[in-house]
Amino acid sequence: MAGNDDFEIFEWRPGFVYLDCDVPIEFELILPQRAWRYRSEAVGGHDVATSGIQESFVIRHDRIYRLRLRFTETEWVEKLEPMLRTLWGQAQAFTVQLDMLNDATIHTVRLVSPWMTEGAEPEPHDYPGLLELELTLRSDDGSAFSFPFFPALDEATS
Repeated sequence: MAGNDDFEIFEWRPGFVYLDCDVPIEFELILPQRAWRYRSEAVGGHDVATSGIQESFVIRHDRIYRLRLRFTETEWVEKLEPMLRTLWGQAQAFTVQLDMLNDATIHTVRLVSPWMTEGAEPEPHDYPGLLELELTLRSDDGSAFSFPFFPALDEATS
């Protein structure tokens, strides 16, 4: 089997940094992730009065990102599952680098899903021996991912 050095040329290989008992844990996955999906949410509420007039209030706007990670069984056991267990227990912000080849893709995020009450169950990938798991992340400071997954399309439509 090839070493991690053989995979360093792949774009969109994600990396993570989180704290476990104040000790930084860093790792990267060897396979590129799928294109992420965006979701915009607001925390607050709304109501409709008996007269039919609507009212609403917003406490905060969230930018939500769904990352579809691809990884090996060893990466699940040694890297991703321990990270999830730590994040579940400490509910802390952590760092994700969407593309290990590009420092502009570093973001501080919080885990939205899978949360401890949901559990995490990687799904088999189409390629034997690989697994997939979707992480739902919220930008810790409300900023958007600053780097598009398909920059060539953005350039072509500008």
